[in-house]
Amino acid sequence: HAFAFLEFTGTVALEGNWIPQLFRGVGIQIAILRGPDLRYVAANEAFLEAVGDRTIIGRTLREAWPEFAGTGHIEATERVYARGEALIVHELPSTWSRRDVSVRTFVDLLLQPLHDADGAVNGLAFFALDVTHLVGRHQQDAPSLTPNV
Repeated sequence: HAFAFLEFTGTVALEGNWIPQLFRGVGIQIAILRGPDLRYVAANEAFLEAVGDRTIIGRTLREAWPEFAGTGHIEATERVYARGEALIVHELPSTWSRRDVSVRTFVDLLLQPLHDADGAVNGLAFFALDVTHLVGRHQQDAPSLTPNV
């Protein structure tokens, strides 16, 4: 289990079953990609629900998302790995196909480089929080540019 390798400050106070709950039981989409080819090695239920019927685990980022080639999404993720610098994007629009229905959502995204014992980047952690309801609220609260007639 990946959980066996996690270290936290104050681990004496942590109960062993809390770590898996942090990964599995939250509404935040989490996935772990390993190596320079960015192969999915783990994902929580929220992430798998978001991607629908798509097979992710064991595939590289490019294999899992061929439709993203040339859009800049894959290239941005590869830059995070190559540079070892996190990427944060707010209200990123995304469209998912779920049961043959396209669903448009907005997420706050964090791509966090993961490092081996020597400090070299050897993976990425993907975190996304669905903020669609907030984006809709922003749009409703925004002042109208068209006059009321």
